[in-house]
Amino acid sequence: SKGTHELIEGNLSNMKAKLLALEQIQLEEGRRAFGKSEKAFYTSELFTNMEICGLIILAIIFQVIILTGPKKKSYFTREKPTRSSNGAMEA
Repeated sequence: SKGTHELIEGNLSNMKAKLLALEQIQLEEGRRAFGKSEKAFYTSELFTNMEICGLIILAIIFQVIILTGPKKKSYFTREKPTRSSNGAMEA
């Protein structure tokens, strides 16, 4: 009975040591995964902010283009036709 009790105590101590080692491994992997996810989050946030800035810049450019309007230079001007002395239409 005493030998069995010592064997059980030894097995329990061995299991406890292995569980503590496993706990350390899991904590380390958890920290590593958290670091990767945090980096991905900040990268995503950076790209989102860059997109917003780009859209604001484009909106400002479009407003400037719209508010300034096109230049009043036209290659196709429409002139009123006039009649010559003989009654023919001239441009």
